Amino acid sequence: MSVLKRTALVLVGIALVAALWIGGQSLIRRQGSDAEAPRRNTAPPEETQVTKLPSEKPRRSQGTEAAQIRRVAPGSIAEPDITGPLERIAPRDPLTAATKPLKREPFGPPVPQGTLLYRPVAAAAGEIKADGHDVRLAGIEVTPADRTCKDDNGKKWPCGTMARTAFRAWIRGRAASCDVPSHAGEITTQCTLDGENMALWLVRNGWAESADGQYDEAEAMARKEKKGLFGPSPLGAAEE
Repeated sequence: MSVLKRTALVLVGIALVAALWIGGQSLIRRQGSDAEAPRRNTAPPEETQVTKLPSEKPRRSQGTEAAQIRRVAPGSIAEPDITGPLERIAPRDPLTAATKPLKREPFGPPVPQGTLLYRPVAAAAGEIKADGHDVRLAGIEVTPADRTCKDDNGKKWPCGTMARTAFRAWIRGRAASCDVPSHAGEITTQCTLDGENMALWLVRNGWAESADGQYDEAEAMARKEKKGLFGPSPLGAAEE
């Protein structure tokens, strides 16, 4: 027999022996696993314990009374004291009907809303200068600053200066709303200060006289009450 044939037979024998050994090991492992399986299945199952969360509340059985509600701050909210039967009252009026109409001046025509003139300066009682406009208030006779008046005793006093001073004090640091054109210049028009008619304010306080009959009633009232130009000197001293 040649050397090659002998070598081949040896290799085939080694392969058969290895295959038989591997097969035997697999059979042993399978038998061992089958023997342990019944033991695992026959063991009694362990009882599982259910842990309740703190937030879980025990269920109330039907028929038991409900838990009483604990008042956090008893006596803090007073209940209404009802001594008789309830009575239905009429509903309130709508807001549009309940809203009071805007107050209108008793004297003079309505004053339109106009352009705001900031920091007006009074040249006289009835004249203002602001933002390049020289405005004369309509409906009144402007009281010049050099005018003098006489009281009931015939004594003179500088009523024009006093009228201008009172007018300046009233408008100081405020903005007048006047119906003026876009370009600057002299104009006679209506003006308001914080919604109040400026011409009417002067006549009502006696510091100007009505013109064209617009504020005659207000002037008559000022004369009757001896205000401003129609009363004594506010300084308490008269000039001869």
